[in-house]
Amino acid sequence: MDLKSRFNLNEDMFIQYLDVFDEGVLIADMDGVIVYYNEALSKLDELSSSSVVGKHMMDAYDLRTLQSPTLKCIKTRKPVLNNSTVYKTIKGKAVNANQSAFPLVQDDEMTGCICFVRVYPQIKSGLMHKGTMHEKKIEIPFEASRFQDIITNDPYFIDTLDVLMNASQSPSPIMLCGETGTGKELVAKAIHNNCEDRKQFIAVNCSAIPENLLEGMLFGTTKGAFTGAVDKPGLFEEANGGTLLLDEIDSMPLELQAKILRVLQDFRVRRVGGSHEIRLDIKVISTVHNLPEQLFDQGLLRKDLYYRLAVVFEEIIPLRQRKKDIKLLCNFFIKKMNMKLGRQIETLNPELMMFFTQYHWPGNVRELEHILEGAMNRASPMETQLETRHLPRIFKRNISIQEEEFLHHRGKDDWPEGGIRKIQDQTEEKAIRLRLEQTHGNASRAAELLGISRQSLAYKLKKHNIQLKAYK
Repeated sequence: MDLKSRFNLNEDMFIQYLDVFDEGVLIADMDGVIVYYNEALSKLDELSSSSVVGKHMMDAYDLRTLQSPTLKCIKTRKPVLNNSTVYKTIKGKAVNANQSAFPLVQDDEMTGCICFVRVYPQIKSGLMHKGTMHEKKIEIPFEASRFQDIITNDPYFIDTLDVLMNASQSPSPIMLCGETGTGKELVAKAIHNNCEDRKQFIAVNCSAIPENLLEGMLFGTTKGAFTGAVDKPGLFEEANGGTLLLDEIDSMPLELQAKILRVLQDFRVRRVGGSHEIRLDIKVISTVHNLPEQLFDQGLLRKDLYYRLAVVFEEIIPLRQRKKDIKLLCNFFIKKMNMKLGRQIETLNPELMMFFTQYHWPGNVRELEHILEGAMNRASPMETQLETRHLPRIFKRNISIQEEEFLHHRGKDDWPEGGIRKIQDQTEEKAIRLRLEQTHGNASRAAELLGISRQSLAYKLKKHNIQLKAYK
């Protein structure tokens, strides 16, 4: 039986439009067998229609039943709306998508499911199709706060996001580990927004609040508890029913970490000076800059608190390990800055793009965004391509000697012997020593110039056997 008669569809009024629809479209019957697969989805999945139609969803895609909005719709007989999912095709292509699936009903009986697949901002805002179709313009969400807004084609990072999407639906605490600028807070917001039952998102930077104020801010205060104290809820209370992000938990004093542990054990909080306990229903997400073993050795994180917070532990890898994402991110930030700065930049010239893929990006995605913004400020409103001459002067001073030589003598084979890891380590050590010389051994200032945390610098000093006193 053909598609038209099977689902009572008017081919002239329905199917021909799906064929040229800008979003991916898939139709499956009640057995989960794919009966229609449009051109846009074929391009997105890099699969031909003939290789997919007639197969069960599980044979066309590498996924579990609950990860597929189409199969969930068939199982529950209800629409599945705006489902953020990273799925993989049977050939291993990973796609970070937003999907909506709807029941197809004929004579009051469900006969199948139609699923619409939208991916942004990894792909262009529209696909050029047959004849009279024009490019569809989709507003790109520059303030990303959902999983489908996170830009990556890196398989490791996609797997990380897949784990976190699954964990976002549970009450279990999540710990994110990553360097400065990798996007830990963005991922934390995506975790929060992926659960419709959660209300407010409260974030606290544990390193930015004075130690003597942090306890009152977290737990709240009772009038009369100390001089000037008033009745005021803490951040745990304010986050009740939602998500609390404890950013840079490793910068919190160990004594306060013990009090946090007690709250997380019972999910009850008592205000400073108070006697009444308040029951909590919150999702706790925490972030650290370094791996737990390093934090334990440095005395920056209690092991018992780690075990409580890291029920789900995922590392947000640095940009230098996501080199294939650099071009995607550049295109995204260029579009964003064009709107912000009134420019019309379309691309980076090959020399600058090659340099970007070689640079070690100590400040990660945040540094890339700021460098591009600085470069676009130096470009004239009529220019359409960014070049090395547009790079901010401060960035040129910050790059290591090796990278500066690459920028100006890219054709010379004068790199030191060794693999990329050795070159990165040498580059990192030189950058640290340069900043320590410039700051006369001021670790806090050197860390700021390097774009890393004070704790991260301490670890790297130990790693490279660098003594601060040698620079004072």
